Amino acid sequence: MGEFPGLIMLKPVLHNNIWGGRRLEEFGYELPDGPVGECWGIAAHPHGDCTVAGGPFDGMTLSQLWNEHHELFQGATGDRFPLLIKILDARESLSIQVHPDDAYAYEHENGSLGKSECWYVLDAKDDGKIIVGQKAHNRAEFAQMVDEGRWDDLENLVPIEQGDFFDIRPGTMHAIMGGTLILETQQSSDVTYRVYDFDRRQADGSLRELHLKQAMDVIDYSAKAPTTGEVTAPEIDGVLKLMSCEYFEVLRVRVTNNWPVDLVQSHPFMCLSVVAGEGGTVTTPAGTWTLSKGSHFVAPHGCGTLSLKGDMMLICSYVPTETGRRWEKGEYPELPTKGGATKNRIGIDIGGTQLRVAAYTEEGTELAKEVIPNDHNLGPIENLQRLVDIIDGWDIDYTGIGVGAPGPLNFSSGMILNPPNLPGWENFKIVSFFEQATKHRTYLNNDANVAGLAEALRGAGKGKESVFFFTVSTGVGGAYVYRDEIVGGANSCAAEVFNMVVNEFSDVRPSMNVGSLEDQTSGEAIGRLASKSLARRVDAAEVFALYEQGDETARKVIDHAAEALAKAVHNVSCVVDPDVFVFGGSVALHNPWFIDLVHEKAKKLVLNPQALRFELASCGGDAGLIGASLLVR
Repeated sequence: MGEFPGLIMLKPVLHNNIWGGRRLEEFGYELPDGPVGECWGIAAHPHGDCTVAGGPFDGMTLSQLWNEHHELFQGATGDRFPLLIKILDARESLSIQVHPDDAYAYEHENGSLGKSECWYVLDAKDDGKIIVGQKAHNRAEFAQMVDEGRWDDLENLVPIEQGDFFDIRPGTMHAIMGGTLILETQQSSDVTYRVYDFDRRQADGSLRELHLKQAMDVIDYSAKAPTTGEVTAPEIDGVLKLMSCEYFEVLRVRVTNNWPVDLVQSHPFMCLSVVAGEGGTVTTPAGTWTLSKGSHFVAPHGCGTLSLKGDMMLICSYVPTETGRRWEKGEYPELPTKGGATKNRIGIDIGGTQLRVAAYTEEGTELAKEVIPNDHNLGPIENLQRLVDIIDGWDIDYTGIGVGAPGPLNFSSGMILNPPNLPGWENFKIVSFFEQATKHRTYLNNDANVAGLAEALRGAGKGKESVFFFTVSTGVGGAYVYRDEIVGGANSCAAEVFNMVVNEFSDVRPSMNVGSLEDQTSGEAIGRLASKSLARRVDAAEVFALYEQGDETARKVIDHAAEALAKAVHNVSCVVDPDVFVFGGSVALHNPWFIDLVHEKAKKLVLNPQALRFELASCGGDAGLIGASLLVR
């Protein structure tokens, strides 16, 4: 229990293609004779099934691993490995083509998957172009333009350069043009409907088959064609998210000798391909592997953080968590677990003054707990090693560790960035520390999210599908939990309500938006605003006491705070309409009548006031510990 599986290094499959060249030799591959257009670097398809190179599964195919050792891909269920990663060398242009979606392919192609794909441009000639999209408005117009050979009018040509990226959804007519080198991430499908092949003849003199009827069946005539493939998303700590869709998410990872990168593997699996640079190493708790341009590997479920060093660029892809969860909830059989595997979990709550750790059973029974001061004379390693020593001293078998910490955090690298109440912890790789120190998988999230998760699964929101959590204390935070999972959003900013604009109130700190929620509703704001009106320093506790004594100034401040929070409730209700709002934090829990006041004000704003349900948090001071332990899945 707790052992980490190693990385799965793969031997690629090479394909001869009429349009191919010899540039794949640049990746260190020994090419067969003739034009070679495709390297299937990570594939478990009948037309190309990669074999494992080294390790305990040496010589097995990726499809065999999927079927016989599915614990390596836990969470990504289905009857086949879902992704296919290729490098394409287009010496000449590929055919103009289109791919079907899942429904059409299943019905017309013997149960095949459809084909959603994307391209990262590794190299292109100076005047390079690519076809993405078409200009016909309907099937009849498309057929007429094809019959008349009006390809220049039909094709949507886009100029390209190295580093461009294109999202090619089913129904998008496309063609990679000559002089282009591309890494393609796609569904594991080989279904292609050719529209035009430039009247090119094969070695035997014949023309390749076209599939015009099928192509016209599946083309999306309403899709807007792109004009550029320029990547504008920010690169953060070497990692840039290229795209996210229901089938896969894709990252570009840039590693330099001066800037190593840690990738947290929290997915059913990750596919990684080294596409540029001199190479380097990847280290996990299971060992270290040497990488070079052209290396392809799978990071299996539970392998731990990937520490990448050297000079290289990688493309990484994985199945979205939402997709995996949806499959696990009924579309496919539940995965088996290892016999006798413990489900105990460790929860860790990182605070500015205290470090808290506890062990829980799968059902939530507390097995052990300890609280120690956060000694600011020590660095994070020395402080956290004290927690590791406590865990080791318990002698409790457990499956993983969840950590709740104050933000900001970088989830992809498992890093605490620059928390204001943790001096000296800047850019600390906390996930990597715990995984190396304990040899157990570790999961990280912010403190508000883990408290919200605790309330949703063990506290006031238990049994509800959709729970929104507000914490109102010195500051204001939020968390949204849907079907037992924290909803983080594309950039991990979902439910960050502290800076939500609720009105035009301007008496806020310079770092906050005008009308921000926190600068009107938090305990700090209540004390600050009342102090100005009273011309003396008071804190929130005194303001609430004055309110109950009938003080007019306190009444105005508290009423204003309740109004602002009610508007935030209304905003959230309009977007996600949760089953229940749960309120925690010292301001809410010490003054439950304040939450009743917010409830009355919010009922005047929401569309369905009778269904607006408020609850006070019930997990108490251990919400952070409980929620952190629930990060372990």
